[in-house]
Amino acid sequence: MTTAVRTLSILTILAGAAAVLTGCGGMLGEKFYDYTPPTPPDMPMLAVSKLLTGSFSSAAQAAADPDFGDLRLESAQIWPARADGVWLYVEQTAAGDPASLRQRIHRLTRKDDDSYVCDAYALPDAAAYAGAWSDPSRFDALAPELLVPQTGCGVTLNKVDDYTYNGETGGKTCAGGFAGAAYTTSEVTVTAMWLKIWDRGYDKNDQQIQGSTKGPLVFTKTAPR
Repeated sequence: MTTAVRTLSILTILAGAAAVLTGCGGMLGEKFYDYTPPTPPDMPMLAVSKLLTGSFSSAAQAAADPDFGDLRLESAQIWPARADGVWLYVEQTAAGDPASLRQRIHRLTRKDDDSYVCDAYALPDAAAYAGAWSDPSRFDALAPELLVPQTGCGVTLNKVDDYTYNGETGGKTCAGGFAGAAYTTSEVTVTAMWLKIWDRGYDKNDQQIQGSTKGPLVFTKTAPR
C-alpha cells in the first residue's frame, strides 16, 4: 500500500469515527449541544451578604447613651452550596447575658438589579444551635424545610451605593413579636463598617410597646466573616 493510500485510509477511519460520535444525534453531539453550564454564584448578592456577616457590637453607642443597650450580634453564612439564595444564621445577646439569646435564620434573595429581600425564619430547637456561627457545619444536618417562615417579616434592602443598603418591613405585615406586640416593624441600614437596626413592636391600637423610641441600634463591625 502506498503512503497516499495509507493516509487516505487513516483519514477515512477518523472521519467515520467522528460521524459515529457527532452525527445524527451521536453521543458527542448530544453532550455538546445539550450541555447546560452550572449557574455561577450571584457575585453581587454574595457581596451584599458579606456586609451582613461578621461580629458586631453596640458597645460604643451604649457608652455614649445609656438608653441603648450594649448588645452583641454574630452572623455567618450557612449552606453555601445551596442555589436558592444566601442563607445566614444570626444570633444576638446582651453583653454578659447569655440568657438573652435571640436567634434567626435569614435568606437573601434578589428582587431586582438594585434590591434584595432578606426573609426571616425561626429555628426548630433553636437552643441546640447556640454559638453555631463559629461552626456553620452544625447546620448541615438541618433541612431548610424544617424552618418556620416568619411571614411578612422580610426586609427589602435597596441599594444606596456599592457599600450601603437600606430597607424596612412592609407596614403591619409582620404579625406578633415580643412583649405581646400585635405587630413589629424593622428598619435596617447596612454598610461595610456598621449596621443600624430599629425594631419596634406595637399593640393593636398602634401604640409602641417595644423597642427604642430614640432611634436605631448602631452595631459596629468588629470582625468580618
